Amino acid sequence: MYSYLQWQILFLFSKESIATKLDAIALLICIVVKYPEDYIRNQSVYEKLFEQQKAIEVEDHSIISSNIDNISLKIGLQFLFTIMEKDVYNDILELMPYIQGDIPTTISVTNLIVEYLENSDDVVLPQRVESIILQNVLQWLQSEHIDIRWNATRILLTMSRNPENDGVVNHQLVNLIDSNSAYIKNLIMRHLHKMRGITDKTREHIISKCKHDANFVIRMVCDEVEKDVAEE
Repeated sequence: MYSYLQWQILFLFSKESIATKLDAIALLICIVVKYPEDYIRNQSVYEKLFEQQKAIEVEDHSIISSNIDNISLKIGLQFLFTIMEKDVYNDILELMPYIQGDIPTTISVTNLIVEYLENSDDVVLPQRVESIILQNVLQWLQSEHIDIRWNATRILLTMSRNPENDGVVNHQLVNLIDSNSAYIKNLIMRHLHKMRGITDKTREHIISKCKHDANFVIRMVCDEVEKDVAEE
């Protein structure tokens, strides 16, 4: 019988939808990060996937997934290979421009990146890959679509784990808290004391802004977060 992990691999080679295959990729990434002993035990299965990646196809006629481009699957695979410590910098560099302007695909890809980075507080992208994603994040933060800005902000917050990103991350957080929607402000506020790399100066600015925000919900969230921190 196939193991659960092997079934996920088989999903990728089947005619399942893009959404189903992206879910399988996210699970495989999670296994590498959170259950390294399972990954090591099944590493040959992962290697087979890497070697036969061009054989993965999609036959998706569902209404829900019809607007998600096949490119998201290719990008998702490269992130799986990244966590496997494969050098896929050139592949990601070539693929990322194709999603620009494609809203459903951008949301799909940013969702996957968020899941990748939020698997563990210790997950950090390889430097060159991170540079590509950070450049895209700076564009996504300007999107008129809240789902894209939401995901971009979550990615930005995780990038504070890398000290080399401190300047960019702190600058962008200040900009976001000064000019963005209540949803984004609350997201930042709830992560303010959880992410390393956010400076005291940035925290003080964000707290001050949120304490005096015109939106009652933002002020309430700010008070809740500060109360929780004080009680720790």
